[in-house]
Amino acid sequence: MDPTVGFLPPETIETIRKNRNVLEVKFEKLKMDPTSVKRNLIILVSLGLAILGIGEVIVYFIVRTGGDPSGLVYPIFLAVIPASVYWYHIMNVEKEMVELLVAERFGWLYSPDKDTDKWKLLVSVYPEIFRKGNSDQFLDNEFWGQFDNGNRNFWAGKFSYTIQSGKSSATFIESVFCF
Repeated sequence: MDPTVGFLPPETIETIRKNRNVLEVKFEKLKMDPTSVKRNLIILVSLGLAILGIGEVIVYFIVRTGGDPSGLVYPIFLAVIPASVYWYHIMNVEKEMVELLVAERFGWLYSPDKDTDKWKLLVSVYPEIFRKGNSDQFLDNEFWGQFDNGNRNFWAGKFSYTIQSGKSSATFIESVFCF
């Protein structure tokens, strides 16, 4: 059941399953080599420490020759970036894998992909719910399935939108359900 078109057309289901295969491939790679995350994190932390060391040496010589000492802070930020970006990526993959496993366990269809077209359809059908924000509106983490022994259909997803005013902005994420 889909809140915009009723039941999903077979081509949409096939597209969702193809896109889900990408996540399943990532999952299989991690199952085959579970130490890869730890190894990659160690490599990136080592890279960050090397950047920190080289950066601090360069800044030390700049300060020694009369340069600005405030530059001592920049290498610290540069050292943290590689490992934190990788960690953020791994956390997202783990979250999507858990959601995929839940969907498979209950026989539901799951799409982790960002979908702005779906938001456009939903805002035309349900403007009181989805006409929010003034930029970056989309749906993701969508589930389609049945519960109550197949007696009830549902659709669920996360609706994200941003309210932007001048240089400041705030992003909101809401869970949405349709039965």
